[in-house]
Amino acid sequence: MKDRWPIRVLCGVAALMLGAPAAAQPDIDYEGLWTVTLGASLSRATGNTDATSVALQGDAQRLTEESKWTLRGNGLYAKTNGTRNAEQLRAGTRYDWNLTPWLFVFGGLDLERDEVALLDLRHTTTAGAGYRLFTDYDLSWEVFAGIGYARDHYAEPRLVADALRDSYGYATLLFGQESVHQFTPTTTGKQRLAAFRNLEDSGEYRAQWDLSLAVAMTRRLSLTAGLAWRFNSDPGPGFKRSDTLFTSGVSVKF
Repeated sequence: MKDRWPIRVLCGVAALMLGAPAAAQPDIDYEGLWTVTLGASLSRATGNTDATSVALQGDAQRLTEESKWTLRGNGLYAKTNGTRNAEQLRAGTRYDWNLTPWLFVFGGLDLERDEVALLDLRHTTTAGAGYRLFTDYDLSWEVFAGIGYARDHYAEPRLVADALRDSYGYATLLFGQESVHQFTPTTTGKQRLAAFRNLEDSGEYRAQWDLSLAVAMTRRLSLTAGLAWRFNSDPGPGFKRSDTLFTSGVSVKF
């Protein structure tokens, strides 16, 4: 299998560029049922340092021959010596409608809240099209692109796009890719990268990259580790442009 990956990449890219239908059908199990995974991690320290950290995450997927519907969300709360240093909530959903086994159109919604960064709410709606490069048991990979609209609401006015604002809305271009890797029968990896370019303010953009690894202990219980990276080219004065979050814990699959 491994020695064939260059050929598979070339064939997938050629089919995408030429618009030619692929000869084989995707290797997908269409059950039409919801698959839900919920995970959590907790750390607590007392003594010289009083610290608490809680992270929650979940995702759900429903797959049929005509469509795919995905839901995802995560939250983080952390406090050290009485000072809150993290309180984030993120959620998103996307509905894919298949035009062919390989080509699909989609609509999506992403929500984000970050109390420490004074972001009350960011909502981003998107629509576009995507192409599945691989749909094997051990590797599924797709690319997608589209247009959308985003609006940020701030807890207090901040300088954004050369003006003091309590909210900011803009049209955006979306580019992204995501994949699922079945490394072994019990080890699964996932990653998703999405970039949003601001069409109202040239040169400004946001990006988000999520990676996760799950090792099954039983049919439903897994050990998990995840990495989330966020980048904002114009976060406002006093705020860093990038955030990185690492989590580990246990997840349950329903």
